[in-house]
Amino acid sequence: MPPRPLASLVAATVLFGLGGLTAQQPNLLIIVPDDLGADAMTCYGSPSAPPTPVMDAIAANGVRFTQAHVNAACTPSRAAILTGRYAFRSEATMALPPGSPGMLGTAITIAAPLADAGYATAMIGKWHLGERFGALTPNVYGFQHFEGLLESGVPDPFHWSKLTNGSTSVCTTYIMTDEVDSAIQWIQARSGPWALVLTPTLPHQPYHAPPANLHTQNLAGLNPATTPLPFFRAMVQALDGEIGRLLITLGPAVLANTNVIVVADNGTDGAVIQLPGTPERAKGSLSDGGCRVPLLVSGPSVTAPGTVATELVSGVDLFPTILAMCGISYPSRVLAGVALPLDGVSFLPALTGRSGYGRPFVYSEVSGTPLGQGYTVRAPSHRLVRYTLVKPQHQELYDLVADPLQSIDLLTAPLGTANRVQFDSLMNQVEAIRDDGWAELFGTGCAGSLGVPVLHTQTQPRMGTLFHTYVAVPPQPWVLALTVIGASRQAYEGLSLPFDLGTLGMPGCSLAVSFDLLLLHTSFGYSPALLVPNHPALYHSEFYVQGVVVEPTANAMGLIWSRALRCIIGR
Repeated sequence: MPPRPLASLVAATVLFGLGGLTAQQPNLLIIVPDDLGADAMTCYGSPSAPPTPVMDAIAANGVRFTQAHVNAACTPSRAAILTGRYAFRSEATMALPPGSPGMLGTAITIAAPLADAGYATAMIGKWHLGERFGALTPNVYGFQHFEGLLESGVPDPFHWSKLTNGSTSVCTTYIMTDEVDSAIQWIQARSGPWALVLTPTLPHQPYHAPPANLHTQNLAGLNPATTPLPFFRAMVQALDGEIGRLLITLGPAVLANTNVIVVADNGTDGAVIQLPGTPERAKGSLSDGGCRVPLLVSGPSVTAPGTVATELVSGVDLFPTILAMCGISYPSRVLAGVALPLDGVSFLPALTGRSGYGRPFVYSEVSGTPLGQGYTVRAPSHRLVRYTLVKPQHQELYDLVADPLQSIDLLTAPLGTANRVQFDSLMNQVEAIRDDGWAELFGTGCAGSLGVPVLHTQTQPRMGTLFHTYVAVPPQPWVLALTVIGASRQAYEGLSLPFDLGTLGMPGCSLAVSFDLLLLHTSFGYSPALLVPNHPALYHSEFYVQGVVVEPTANAMGLIWSRALRCIIGR
């Protein structure tokens, strides 16, 4: 199938540019470090951070954002930053293995409107958004020049395979140095306004010793496999120093007309994160440690240098902000037929020192991580997390003011009035973003000798799909598990629900759902699949599920009951 839409529709405009920009139009340099959390930056007040004088200077001469949030892994963050849309809309929610198709072919990256407006566009460094169109994938998505690698990284940063506009060669220059050399060469060949996305592989694993002139760490006798932190610190220094070399090479006049944006793709790796961060609250996790990143902006669009901006900002906000900084309307006439709605909101007012630019929430997501696949909506004071896989599907709610490390799930106890208001607000926000269904526990269960049976689902209740549940009980020859499925959690056969089953010989147990359908589970607790009809009228309607386990010695009836699931049907 031919590449679309960029290769066919925007070839003349994106690959060559039609602009009409003035000589004063600002250049654009976007730098996306790999796995650099705010905890690893001196300008964010981290006492354990290595020296980063260049990025500190960008912060001091620009705007430093303290509540910038992306996704918990590389690919979804890069997709969101480049498209201005949440990663799931581009089907790019997990860190991709080599050879993956990756981001949808219909995605429009920031390169398209920039090139359409007359900017020369390039990406140098790491792509990691898939190989849908082979070796020319970044070019098809609108970058006139691409130089670097398509995958997540290289095993040896001193000897690696380099891709340049579809052609492969072997590079023996240290990768960070080569990326900056390539950036300098490309910029110096430009005669008009340019936009460069520089995506270094540092400080991502594998941890290693950069050239000695690029850091001050004492690495003698150390092994990065067993003592990674000093090597990580050295890599951060190498990143910072080479960025400095690039900025110096631009020269004062070009630099004065260049907006510089530094934004990381996710938090620090758990192997090197420092207290109060922890490995389970680092890269890959739906927490501030996984999703909150450095965001620094300097250049001619910044009229209030030295500002610290504290309102919430999302990675998807970069797209509309960049276009606003360059004075570009979106979509243009050429792109109007293929442009998709943006999730981003411009934070341009923050660059002028104004408040009120922020959004009421930020949305982050990740899949394919051992720390819990799912998504989260964060307000200034609270975070709602929905885990959809790896961890059994459930929700968690945190008060980030009282509990910044997300250690106390407020949903394990009845919510007070203030927390209930926050919970309801976040529920509304997430349901406005996602339409793929949800299932959450409610009510109480009753225990047998092995505790309360636990009912889970690892598929979403979506129209036209199979819905699976399971009851977590140890497989024993006498164990029989069933699932009750009902259309109501209010009433059944004249009974108000929940109905106390103690009167039937099951003390402490209750029926929480109407008894409309009964499914027999396998000996391992899995139920037969329930096909959700593909009917538009079912969208956002609800049904309810409760698990029953046969344990003859548990009570007079020999039955114990799980908590129930409220299932909201999605598309």
